[in-house]
Amino acid sequence: MKAEYRLQQKGWSGRLFVGGENLLGQTYSLGNDINAAAGRYYNAAPGRSFYAGFSVKLGK
Repeated sequence: MKAEYRLQQKGWSGRLFVGGENLLGQTYSLGNDINAAAGRYYNAAPGRSFYAGFSVKLGK
């Protein structure tokens, strides 16, 4: 899930965003390793994660 708010003023624009991944805490694989080492044949996905940020663009 991701939410974003856009700002625009004379001479600059910006966006504020927040989001989260795997909010339900499911166990899943990001993909299979065909040439895996040490008996590992899958990439376990991370647990819940969250992020936030702000970007600014100056000028036109």
